[in-house]
Amino acid sequence: LSFGGATGVSELHPLGKPFDNASGVGIASALRFDQESTVEQQPVLSLLREGLGIFQRQSQSLSLFDKPEGLHQLFLIVADGRINEGDAMKSLIHDALAQGSGLMIVFIILDTSKNSLLEVQTVDFVNGSPVLKKYMDSFPFPYYILLREIQSLPRTLADLIRQWVEVTLQQ
Repeated sequence: LSFGGATGVSELHPLGKPFDNASGVGIASALRFDQESTVEQQPVLSLLREGLGIFQRQSQSLSLFDKPEGLHQLFLIVADGRINEGDAMKSLIHDALAQGSGLMIVFIILDTSKNSLLEVQTVDFVNGSPVLKKYMDSFPFPYYILLREIQSLPRTLADLIRQWVEVTLQQ
């Protein structure tokens, strides 16, 4: 899936369709990281809703004989990590992970040292007084990777998938 900007969420490669070199080239050429989104567009929330719907439909479409025992699904999100969707996002993530569906959602944050999310602060109002806190202290995704060097993305993805497979095999 691709998300952000005026186009919203779009499917780049359907689940269940064979993946080949041409698919990879098509997906890579369709990815862009320069989209601007407004808070009203709720880009990450829209992506999460669409992605969870796809996973659910795919799981339901498997016949009883095709559905493996302990089906596990990995939902990877790669973005800058600047999320403004608030409580609706936290609630959706909590509900998706609490279903015991074997789903793991991992957010890979493409960060920079110049404008790092580790330095961003948010304001909460407690008893009418402003209180500053670090943005990452309330990041809604329980599993995330903060990646500063884009060149290490392939290695990071490989390590993540390896670890995910190891965890799923132990369950």
